[in-house]
Amino acid sequence: MKTPEDARDWARQRFANQRRYWFDGGGEWPLSVSLDRPTRYVALRDVAAVKTWSAAWRSWLDRRRPNDPNVDVEEIEWPGMGPQTFASRLTFADASTVARFVGESASWDRAYERRTRLVASWPELAESGLGTFYTDLSQEAEADFDRLMALLSWFVIHPDSGLYVRQLPVQGVDTKWVDRARRSLVSQVLLRIKGGLAPPDEPQVGGVDDRQAVAEANGELSVLEELADGSATPDFYRICGLRRPPTRMRIAVLCPELRRQIGGVRDLESSVEDLVQLPMRLRGVVIIENLETAYSLEDAPGVVAVVKLGNAVSLVGKLPWARGVPVLYWGDVDSYGFSILAQARQALEPYGSRVESVLMDVSAVERHLHLVVNEPMQTSRVDCRWLRPYEIEVYEGLLGNRWGKQVRIEQERISWPEASALLREWASRLAFT
Repeated sequence: MKTPEDARDWARQRFANQRRYWFDGGGEWPLSVSLDRPTRYVALRDVAAVKTWSAAWRSWLDRRRPNDPNVDVEEIEWPGMGPQTFASRLTFADASTVARFVGESASWDRAYERRTRLVASWPELAESGLGTFYTDLSQEAEADFDRLMALLSWFVIHPDSGLYVRQLPVQGVDTKWVDRARRSLVSQVLLRIKGGLAPPDEPQVGGVDDRQAVAEANGELSVLEELADGSATPDFYRICGLRRPPTRMRIAVLCPELRRQIGGVRDLESSVEDLVQLPMRLRGVVIIENLETAYSLEDAPGVVAVVKLGNAVSLVGKLPWARGVPVLYWGDVDSYGFSILAQARQALEPYGSRVESVLMDVSAVERHLHLVVNEPMQTSRVDCRWLRPYEIEVYEGLLGNRWGKQVRIEQERISWPEASALLREWASRLAFT
């Protein structure tokens, strides 16, 4: 027997699962659900429960408003018990009735009114559908929805402006407004207005776009935005006709002679396109994740450190002066550290570079167990074909909780005298390669 609250729970679950579909006119209406009225056997077994259930529905019917769902009432007569009148079925006329019943009327009405405004401006959206954006349309403040309309209108009028995001001359819209969350909304709706399909994906490395990964590593907005289902939106800049910010990379020039050739600069951040032009001949490259660790690196003849690329490590392969020379990778001892190592080898070893890792073996882990911290999320998507057996042992040990549940050792916590000695020893061997 479904009580009024049971029926509300059922409708609430159905609304959560189907509202996007209903938002675009889907669903078969009216929608009804049986209230599982009691049988004679149930009534005989537990009269009190049946009376309580029946009274709950009579009370609900007494308070029923015109826009509430309809309740079908069934009159039956059981032998020895006389005539009985029970609520038997709850029927919803449309999606808005479900929304009202489960307390979502304000959100539904707000979203639907905004859908109406969008379709009035761009009728093609009626065919492509807007159910995907139900949450955005139901939750955005009115002023923010007005900004969205203004921004979409500007992009439709100026499809290939070639401006940077910060240059957009749209009233009330600044760079912070076009933030990570809204880039998905803006690009997806605009793509549907244009009536096109998603542009081809950018080249992927290890499943992560280079520019996105480098932006995330630098705490910036990503190029590809993640949707609720885990997929990524197409290229925000390309869809909106905007100029993409240059992909930047940071290096530490550890060689005094190379520093003299580029004006004495040790810590250098620039676009990949500019770094490609540097006239450097190297003996080796260090790939290192932590910025403070990079600051601490000793000078080494013919060596440059590439810093804090994370999953964009394949960008090192774009630097002609980094190809074909020995590479030392030192990252965090965690699942993502081994993911980055695998991507580094995949990007560089085809050019003749041998990528070694340091302080990422079982011995290093067990010497530093007092430094372990939690790795909240681990990745199991590492291409182990690019790892050495001793690295696979550590990686699988981390996933298997060999040293504790989801642990990691951060690079910068490793004993610096030990780390610097190993780096120094590696650099000293480069003179003989």
